[in-house]
Amino acid sequence: MRGHVTNEMDVVGASADEIWAVYGSKDLPKLIITLAPGVFEKIDYIEGDGGQGTILHIVMAQGIPEPREWREKFVTVDHCRRVKQLQQIQGGYLDMGFSLYKVTYEILPKDKNSCIIKSTVQIDLDDKNFEANARLITVDAMWGMAKSIVQYVLDNKAKQQSITLHVGHGKVDEIWAVYGSKDLPKLIITLQPGVFEKIDYVEGDGGQGTILHIVMAQGIPGPHEWREKFVTIDNRRRVKQLQQIQNGYLDLGFSLYKVTYEILPKDKNSCIFRSTVQIDLDDKNFEANARLITVDSMWGMAKSIVKYVLDNKAKQ
Repeated sequence: MRGHVTNEMDVVGASADEIWAVYGSKDLPKLIITLAPGVFEKIDYIEGDGGQGTILHIVMAQGIPEPREWREKFVTVDHCRRVKQLQQIQGGYLDMGFSLYKVTYEILPKDKNSCIIKSTVQIDLDDKNFEANARLITVDAMWGMAKSIVQYVLDNKAKQQSITLHVGHGKVDEIWAVYGSKDLPKLIITLQPGVFEKIDYVEGDGGQGTILHIVMAQGIPGPHEWREKFVTIDNRRRVKQLQQIQNGYLDLGFSLYKVTYEILPKDKNSCIFRSTVQIDLDDKNFEANARLITVDSMWGMAKSIVKYVLDNKAKQ
């Protein structure tokens, strides 16, 4: 006889894509041990890397109700539909008379900043023992996992600031040609007079892996001097990431300060410019130090680059 138990959690403050980025991540088996301390003794990868087809060996911590040990397989990881299915294939409920124990996670969109986490347990066992054994199935584990993932996403969102600038007369490739250029560190000094005292190349030529030494002009708020590295320059996706690696915000108690620039197409003659600052610092000083992060510099840089592109187009 077959049966199922379903749980739905409404999520406010995070989109379906943001929640799925964790549920669908190959690193979730490693992350969940940290997010749910005291629940798992260990999770080992037997086959695969966390994608579809992966087999895990899971051992629960002492004190967690049975079953405490099993192997499960990721039978479906569908990024398009945001669906993940895992099925126990050895031990676990299969040693307790079940012929099937499968969990399906679905992340359903509501609007741009809310979604639903739908978790369903599907079981199959013989009719004789169905009523007694079916009582073993609860939604506690799924509910706990959902809450910890939502909290993780919301906490990380609190450590980010983003700006979005709609560019009405600049093609995505025209804007990216400047953002992705190896010469941007030299150009930006001219585009933003009075902002930088100097920008020196320490390593590299402006491409991925380049390290810059940046000194801001006197009177500019925030850190005055730092070194940053271009950790990503993806010309296909039009994404550029830079991370401070010395001084700057790192001297102010931050363990991470990373900026991501994305140039997103709208139509053939317009695009969207998105900049995101990601930070990490200890919880004790988070509220006070997080106030140091503003989007003013990203906004100024975006406007100056857009103006530069449009002025050059007008001259052609």
